[in-house]
Amino acid sequence: MAVPTTGTLTLLKMAREAKYADYNGTQSMGTIAMYDIVNGGNTHGSTVSYPALNRNCLPNPSGSLYNSAVEPCSQGLDVSFIIDYTGSMGPQIETVKSGLSSVIAHINTESSSNYRLSMITVDENTSGTPTYSGCTQYTSLPTAQKYNIEGSTNLFQIITAWEMFPVGSTNNSSSFTTAVDNLNGGVSGGSCIQLGQGNGVPEPMDIGLNLVINSTNFVNNFRESAAKYIIMLTDAPPGGGDDAFTSADYDALQITTATCVFRGIKVFVLGAGVNSSITIDSTTRYPWRELADQTGGTWDTTYDTTDVEDDITVACQSDGVYPPYNFSDWYGYDQDCTTGITPFNSSTVQPSEANACSAKISQTYYHNGSASAPAIGDECYINQNQTTVLAAGYYLTSSSGGFRITGTAGTIASTFTCTTLTKIYGTLMTSKFSSSVCGEPVAQELWHDGAFGFPGNGDHVYTDAAGTTAAAWAGYKGYYSVNAGNAMAASRITSGVVSSAILCP
Repeated sequence: MAVPTTGTLTLLKMAREAKYADYNGTQSMGTIAMYDIVNGGNTHGSTVSYPALNRNCLPNPSGSLYNSAVEPCSQGLDVSFIIDYTGSMGPQIETVKSGLSSVIAHINTESSSNYRLSMITVDENTSGTPTYSGCTQYTSLPTAQKYNIEGSTNLFQIITAWEMFPVGSTNNSSSFTTAVDNLNGGVSGGSCIQLGQGNGVPEPMDIGLNLVINSTNFVNNFRESAAKYIIMLTDAPPGGGDDAFTSADYDALQITTATCVFRGIKVFVLGAGVNSSITIDSTTRYPWRELADQTGGTWDTTYDTTDVEDDITVACQSDGVYPPYNFSDWYGYDQDCTTGITPFNSSTVQPSEANACSAKISQTYYHNGSASAPAIGDECYINQNQTTVLAAGYYLTSSSGGFRITGTAGTIASTFTCTTLTKIYGTLMTSKFSSSVCGEPVAQELWHDGAFGFPGNGDHVYTDAAGTTAAAWAGYKGYYSVNAGNAMAASRITSGVVSSAILCP
């Protein structure tokens, strides 16, 4: 999120953005001092300590990309509403109903009276028969407008296109309004088109989104020459076809997001669902927020139609530009800003240098240094908005080494170099002299850090590939016969260090 460029600003929301990158959040901020928000810390009485502002961020960053697929609203505006139609959404749907006429009037103005509207609902049920299966509004719909598929957990994803984009005509406000008013039992609370079930927290809103952007006949295609908007209302995370929000759903949503960007479709997500999160590779991700941010739309916890109008206005003003995040004139308060922050690949935190050298590089973290790779003195973060620093410990960043963080500020204190170990085969522990041990059969795997095929004087020998356990035998018990090409050698080991070595005859 980011501080808006228009409208009334509140100090409480600005404080949340500065601390948590969550302008519309609900976190308790206690006492707020503007000085602390601007300068960081809490030396002037703030209850929480604020991070220093990222002054590298600009209202219109050079990293913004032009997206030729995005059309200006004045050329026409196609808006599709995707509504979570499960049991908890009744009051929210009524909020939308009450402000719908104002939203449509706003769309009419922004599009120069050249708009088309569509609307679908998303439900999940224990049977393939929705609660509104007997309503004439449902039974009269063509089969192509009814998605009713049993998922992998014996639940049915029931998605219905109540209003399609009209073909060959525009300005379908009348039929669209009727379709929305019929929801939640109708305008007078009648018996038809009652809310669905839901059956669990995650809902298949992601399936509904894919139907809108990928199916040619579910709501009909967006016009190529028109601005393309999707407004989603939900209080739940995406659940796909198994009623569970997993990393697979998150990954699939990234593909959906890329499709929207490619086609110039901006997505706006409204409701408590934007607070739904999942941990991916030790990083907390908010899928609906990322979808909105990355497509050039917005997200908010409210269902207020006034906010919908404001969002449409802002989006129409930025036609043709695809910013990866929402930057504002209050750029210092935009914790989503990634200018001045550089991603790098790393292992997870390890307790020692040896553990780090044997760890797997599997994470993406961020640093604020001037080079592509993190260096001593740089601060490292788990997330792009720099709200969570890396924990103290050792991190592997390449096969040759990594860095160490001490303390709690995420600052790199030192770097280290990993030694590549060579595998050898040695005899079992023996008390024989070197001339005798040369004839013993090899029976044990070992590793050493020497430059040749067998360990020499001063080299270290280990009993594990990670180099964490030294060959601790001492004296003549430490003789090993090893393969070095086709040669044999013997070494005397004292606490893991070679004190003498000979080539075998």
